Amino acid sequence: MLKTRNNPTSARIGNRAAWSAALLLSVCGAPPIDLDSKESALTSFTTFDVPGSVSTSPQSISPDGTITGSYYDGTTLHGFVRDKRGNINTFDPPGSSYTRPTSINPAGVITGQSDLHGFVRRPDGAFTTFDPPQPCFTLPTSINPAGTITGWYQCQDEGQHGFVRSSDGTFTTFDPPGSQWTADTSINPAGTITGRYSDGTTVHGFVRSSHGAFTTFDPPGSRAIWSPSINPDGTITGHYYDGIASRGFVRRPDGAFTTFYFPGFQDTAPTSINPAGTITGYRLDGSFRTHGFVRNNNGNITPFDVPGSLSTWPTSINPAGTITGSYDDETATHGFVRYPR
Repeated sequence: MLKTRNNPTSARIGNRAAWSAALLLSVCGAPPIDLDSKESALTSFTTFDVPGSVSTSPQSISPDGTITGSYYDGTTLHGFVRDKRGNINTFDPPGSSYTRPTSINPAGVITGQSDLHGFVRRPDGAFTTFDPPQPCFTLPTSINPAGTITGWYQCQDEGQHGFVRSSDGTFTTFDPPGSQWTADTSINPAGTITGRYSDGTTVHGFVRSSHGAFTTFDPPGSRAIWSPSINPDGTITGHYYDGIASRGFVRRPDGAFTTFYFPGFQDTAPTSINPAGTITGYRLDGSFRTHGFVRNNNGNITPFDVPGSLSTWPTSINPAGTITGSYDDETATHGFVRYPR
């Protein structure tokens, strides 16, 4: 999903993240935050940079630990893929001026955007580029095991619409009923898609079945929804604004919600959910610094930061609970992998 990132610059304040996290509230009475002092011994971090990069930004991790994302060389964005052994290959579709990979599936097929077009990159390095019926701004955001891709596009003098592209190249556009624009879509193995849309007044969430049926939703008190992510059983996570702050939410397949947040932080923003229902995301402090967290399906939440980081930005979690993302230190933005116990 498309995300806009701040680059915080002010200094980290001791263990403020852990102190604030201890005050976690769960609207639906989930268990308290886990502040296990042995957390660092139960997990390990690996940090990495694409050679020649000024900034490395992992976006998606596959079940076997392969990671894709983009890096900045001081001039433009390029794509990279990092295998589970740590070997990194860089790539760009032929003739592209920038490359922004967004998602990788279990077979190692990658999708993303290049020069305003969508692309698919197979594991052998072959590329296919695509657009809606006419060239537009096309942003693929998620690919499932079957190679079906979802995302959104906007053509000149037209609105912003969702799309789904099957592995054979069949392209279908969609919008929830009453939508003025559609964005931030994610697809699971069954072909169920979640995302958000605006009716001109409020930004709502939606679920689209593989047959094209829509269900719309809003967490209690929501004024706008961001960045939904969906797992194989149809559980959705994301965050919403309630007029005071951004809160995290979990929506079960039966439509029931659990909401959660870190008091004292400006935002609590889940970014990814795995098949077990484990969620990763970030919280934003008063200095506009981001800090990571992981929440298991029982509601226990563990905050974390990459050692030595000023900000930590988790983006994706795989079935094993391995998390990738990026972090800032005093010099640059780097990639990380966080391995569970």
